[in-house]
Amino acid sequence: VCMTLRALEMPNVMVKVLGIAEVPSRWYPLSFAIGLSAMRGVMQWDMLASIACGHAFWALSLEDWLVPSRRTAAKLERRWLPQLPALLCRLLGGGWVPAEDPRRGFFAGGAAAEEDRWE
Repeated sequence: VCMTLRALEMPNVMVKVLGIAEVPSRWYPLSFAIGLSAMRGVMQWDMLASIACGHAFWALSLEDWLVPSRRTAAKLERRWLPQLPALLCRLLGGGWVPAEDPRRGFFAGGAAAEEDRWE
């Protein structure tokens, strides 16, 4: 899926397939699947399925539907999950990057970092 999405971002860039032939980027995933199938002697149906999923994901703009906006994520953090960042930081370590303004700092164990850290 990622290979297909990357190929669709810049469809006219020439790329080599298995070091044998150069094709436009938009044809790379299919060429790679066919080349790998020829080398193995068996059709790689799983690769063709992932190419189809990548095209569907791109054509239907599923990322816009599946990934919440920064504003929605900030609402979730404020209203529904106010204790979650501190809990996750204590449990897993590390820091929490809030959705609202990532340049202002991060929460480490529930405490906000200084704002000048990123400036």
